[in-house]
Amino acid sequence: MRNRAKRFFTFFIGITLILMIIILDPSFLLYRLVVVLISIATSLEVAFLLQKSLSDSRRITSFLPAVFYGSSLVAFFFFSISLFPILHNWLVFFILLLISTIFITSVFHFDAAHPSSTLTEILKNLFHIVYPGLFMIFLILLSTLPFPRILLITFYLSVYLNDGVAYLAGKHLGKNKKLNLPISPHKTFMGFVGGFLTSWGLITLISFLFPNAFYSSHIRASILGMFIGISSILGDLLESVLKRAAGRDNSGNLIPGRGGMLDSIDSCLLSAPVFYYGYLSLFHIL
Repeated sequence: MRNRAKRFFTFFIGITLILMIIILDPSFLLYRLVVVLISIATSLEVAFLLQKSLSDSRRITSFLPAVFYGSSLVAFFFFSISLFPILHNWLVFFILLLISTIFITSVFHFDAAHPSSTLTEILKNLFHIVYPGLFMIFLILLSTLPFPRILLITFYLSVYLNDGVAYLAGKHLGKNKKLNLPISPHKTFMGFVGGFLTSWGLITLISFLFPNAFYSSHIRASILGMFIGISSILGDLLESVLKRAAGRDNSGNLIPGRGGMLDSIDSCLLSAPVFYYGYLSLFHIL
């Protein structure tokens, strides 16, 4: 009971801070900077999970490479969007530079005693570029959409209320109706349905409250809500793969009642590109 109260207290504090930053930050500079800082914490947690899931007993001696590869792409994108727009044209080059750096450094850190560890290290660093790196730049990209303030609020409410309602529905309505997913055995059918309907219903409702942001197309907004309803749940399951492989229940203990930073943004990571491209495609902006 105490953990549940702590979970919901953290939820309300977190969502309030997010909404305040979005509403009060006229240029979204602070919002984007917060995303960069979160990418650092998330990269550390992903590195920790990967370390725990290694097949051999060797430990990572430094988490600096994980932080560098996981957050440098997000930082570069922050500077290109907020401060130096000319850098935006160099994004693909920067990604290729990061990948090249991984291969070049592997030449100088080859471990003759454990030859396969070199390939493992390469794959881990490439993984950091993609997750959280590439996924997190979409949290910044959301602030560049038309009607960014309304859409950012819509995005975060639809993702986090999905999580909250899924938790409550699973606890109180569907304890005996498990989805029997090996990767997340406690997930319930009612939790899935409750979370999905929350995202779908919320985005549809907001399209009526702010029709201009959705070009008065409530049906397309409803479809976007369905996409987010599914991606939010899949984002949570994706992180569960990492945690189960590492034998951990949480990615960390940074946030009371929720675990680590990755535990708090896992659904956002997968939902951000879905919301971004879904919105652009559905409303013919691409």
